[in-house]
Amino acid sequence: MSPLRSWLVFACGALLLLVFASFAGGALAEPAPNQPRPALTQTPTTIPVTPTPTGVPVAIQNFAYAPASLTVPLNQPVTWTNNDSAPHDVAASGGSWASPTLSQGQQFTRNFDQPGTYDYICSIHPFMRGSVTVVVQIFLPLVQAP
Repeated sequence: MSPLRSWLVFACGALLLLVFASFAGGALAEPAPNQPRPALTQTPTTIPVTPTPTGVPVAIQNFAYAPASLTVPLNQPVTWTNNDSAPHDVAASGGSWASPTLSQGQQFTRNFDQPGTYDYICSIHPFMRGSVTVVVQIFLPLVQAP
């Protein structure tokens, strides 16, 4: 990740915390003595893909990746499954990683341990394209209303 991108990720996170703190006002202040503390909960950012035990699924079917683009949290594996009778693979557009050739029914799983957008293709059929965007989840404490 470039220094500029790292700085932008840090700045966005800091800005979110400042905005949350300004809206919380006095809600995060210490309760008066002998008063119960409100329960705190954490809410994760919304991720539009549901992971399975083997990772977030991507189907390879009809010479396309489905979904073609997805967003996952940091360190969440992604599993591609070839549902076509033709062989396919999954290869980084820049060539930094690639799966072996996948026959029908075979799978390939990759864990993304750095935030960013990863474009990929099928090197056998280069018109097949997809991308994985990896995000850092930020958990913000929420105060339960009395």
